[in-house]
Amino acid sequence: MLSISHVLGSRLEPAFSEKILRLEHHNAVDEVRLSGEELERHQLRTTTRNGQELAISLPRHQRLFDGAVLLLDEVSAIVVRVAGERWLRLEPRSISDAISSATTSAIWAGGWSASRVRCCSSPSRGGQRTMLFASANCSGRAGSE
Repeated sequence: MLSISHVLGSRLEPAFSEKILRLEHHNAVDEVRLSGEELERHQLRTTTRNGQELAISLPRHQRLFDGAVLLLDEVSAIVVRVAGERWLRLEPRSISDAISSATTSAIWAGGWSASRVRCCSSPSRGGQRTMLFASANCSGRAGSE
């Protein structure tokens, strides 16, 4: 069992992103999928996608998050991914920017308010996605979080 005592940083940080991308090309990045509830915990035992057992024990000032890098060396990495739906929040600059659509055979569920658009994607069988933006002067909701 591998013991993890702190989060190294985010996979999006320049210090990590290039190295992780290189490791991804060699299938050397393992993921641990956690629920939103598990992200809130400071101590937990879990297993990565490739079967590596982890004992995570973080200090109180650190939190797990989507993209958290738990291990990074020359030959491998372990990154946290959030299990379940992934949401995208958009804040258009204007009503005309908010009105747009792309059509494929995928379904997007989302919601909108006076100034924000929120979307959740569900890819079609072909892996394509559809993105729908609601007019900024609309109000309504579809889907769930």
